[in-house]
Amino acid sequence: MIEKSADVETVSSRASTIKIMTTVPFETVYIGCSPTASAMVLEYWDAHGYPNFPSGHTLIQELATAMVTDPITGSTYHSHIAGGIETVCQNYQYTNFDAVYNSDLSMSEAVTEINANRPFILGMTNGGVGSGYPSTSPYGNHSVTCMGYSDGTTTDYLFIHDTWDGVNTHSITFGSWDSARSTWVRP
Repeated sequence: MIEKSADVETVSSRASTIKIMTTVPFETVYIGCSPTASAMVLEYWDAHGYPNFPSGHTLIQELATAMVTDPITGSTYHSHIAGGIETVCQNYQYTNFDAVYNSDLSMSEAVTEINANRPFILGMTNGGVGSGYPSTSPYGNHSVTCMGYSDGTTTDYLFIHDTWDGVNTHSITFGSWDSARSTWVRP
């Protein structure tokens, strides 16, 4: 069974459920992957009832500043992402946004967020290889925007906009990292 709406595509079968939020925008790395991934989430909310956010490099720069992202290396502490998002939201008079840092990601949590149509930031330590990349190009220590999942019978996947590719959605096998953290963004 395939269900489509303007924002979401869901495919269900006896073996698995696949849900992809098709209206999450793409951005490529600019001043670090964490502010870039966070910008995609806020740009999604901009198109879904919160239209005051800037876009592109302006939003990424504001997030990088609020997250204290190192301007040379692009590194951001995972624990700074949520506070940076909330600061930028408040700067645009959105005091209702709640960004929550989660130090350990489960598949059921990812499914819950995507089923509620809430893309989130996934920060990986020693992340594996995304679909479409050679095995010699793992994500490593990287933040991405999670905007879908495949909840399979034997293997689960997350669908991501990885900040490296500004056009294609990629997938990564759930758990193909040493550790993963998430930042939920809930208006």
